[in-house]
Amino acid sequence: MPLHSGFTCPGLVEARVPSPSACSSEILLLGQRTPLVLLVFILAGASLALPMAAPLAAPLAAQEIQLIGELRPRHEQRSPDFPSAPAADVMMRTRLGVAMGLSESLALRVVVQDVIAFGGSGTESGWDPDPDLFVGFVEVSEFLGSGVAVRAGRQEISLGNERLVSRNNWGHRGQRFDAVRLLGGRGAVSADLFSARLAGGSGSRWLHGAHAAIPLQADESLHLYALHNREGEESGTTHYTGGGHARVEAGGVEWILEGYLQRGERQGVSVSAYQFASGAARTFDRVRTQLLYEHYSGDDGRGDRLGSFDRLRGSNHGFHGYADLFTSLPQNAGGRGLGDLNLSATMDLGFGTEFQLKVHRFRVVEPRDLSSGRFGEELDLVLTHRPRSGVTLEAGLSRVWAGPALEELRGLERNLTFGYAMVGLVF
Repeated sequence: MPLHSGFTCPGLVEARVPSPSACSSEILLLGQRTPLVLLVFILAGASLALPMAAPLAAPLAAQEIQLIGELRPRHEQRSPDFPSAPAADVMMRTRLGVAMGLSESLALRVVVQDVIAFGGSGTESGWDPDPDLFVGFVEVSEFLGSGVAVRAGRQEISLGNERLVSRNNWGHRGQRFDAVRLLGGRGAVSADLFSARLAGGSGSRWLHGAHAAIPLQADESLHLYALHNREGEESGTTHYTGGGHARVEAGGVEWILEGYLQRGERQGVSVSAYQFASGAARTFDRVRTQLLYEHYSGDDGRGDRLGSFDRLRGSNHGFHGYADLFTSLPQNAGGRGLGDLNLSATMDLGFGTEFQLKVHRFRVVEPRDLSSGRFGEELDLVLTHRPRSGVTLEAGLSRVWAGPALEELRGLERNLTFGYAMVGLVF
């Protein structure tokens, strides 16, 4: 059955099984309630002994099955304990699933996830101590002969650069939605129309929207968004967000432009907010450099409207430093907005190794009653090594020089150091 071109499970490599009988032993193990992590260790060990499978490129034939697996332990350490995270911990995410072609136009994907804290009791996979359903959906390709695919069920949704809608891959549990999506396109242009409800937690958190990706030329692209999110009747929160981002090349420089307008209500109060980013990037042989300014409007506290921009369901990691000071906006900035001027250099060291250095300068957009508009500065160093397909070794170190605004709004009274080491294995 042909999977739609938009069908991906980012970060996972699929290993093909020619028929259901070929995975009978795995099904038996599951039936005997073998711990998920043990089963993944068994399959991972087998995959390391053989050449790693390439990502799925051809359509699935009817009754063909693919095994999908991931094992990702990560050790984190920070000093001081901030923001409400333990000083040190080791967490491990385990995922195991199957993708199956039920017919020429119908596909099924199911992925189970478990997250454990080393040395702790039980698991951290959600509100149930047992492994939970991370992904479970069906996809109908060529729906009514229209060239549009329909995907329904629990799934990840990742749009564009993930600033507004993300699968939150850095988080151990990730982020998934119970959604219905229409996936299609014309030529090189792709489009996504969806209605989704955030899975897990309490309350009713809906996200509806449309996204289009338009290639321009070479590595240039344009992404457009129209999004509506609603936090539930009891919260009085609903946002309408529209805009996009583009990358264009001129004079050997890649120019980055991004902007959104946001209207609606938050806890019953009118919202009028915006976000923009602009910068430039250039590649010199094996080194890519980028200078970028990212701006989120804040509330000045003078009127009856809120001026702080909400990041919706965007990525909570990577945009504004690996120490994760600003994973939730506008909350982490006290509703006052955030200005982030950052400079990065990414170096290809060869042999599957990459080194990244990134410096952030964080400032408050609307200081209001604060003694200073300085949040602080952050330096991130990340080393990544990929010895073979499906295997990633990564380590990072971050240093935050805290400013007065971080102490007054967040309680960080001294400089912060964060480090991590992570191993990723997918098959």
